[in-house]
Amino acid sequence: MYEYFFDRCGKLVHRQQNRYTMKIELFASKEPLEITEEDLDQDHRREMDRLLAEMAKQDPRKLMAEVYCCYTLDLCPSCRETVFERLEQGELLRHV
Repeated sequence: MYEYFFDRCGKLVHRQQNRYTMKIELFASKEPLEITEEDLDQDHRREMDRLLAEMAKQDPRKLMAEVYCCYTLDLCPSCRETVFERLEQGELLRHV
């Protein structure tokens, strides 16, 4: 039999216990690009080669995480309430 634990508090999840699933997605968000005449005149092949060479030196997992990552967390009722209250009060969003 498998045992599961809540992600925030580490308590054991009992079979009939209420639990909550929280999904967090982090992804790159960029402003729409404006293409100018100067952009069209650039050597795009050289720029792509430069970018690929730069990326080859980096950890592929970090590169992917900069673009997109997703977390799924199981919360007990108490942790769900704590997270909810902090979100409602803006605590999770403020820089500490």
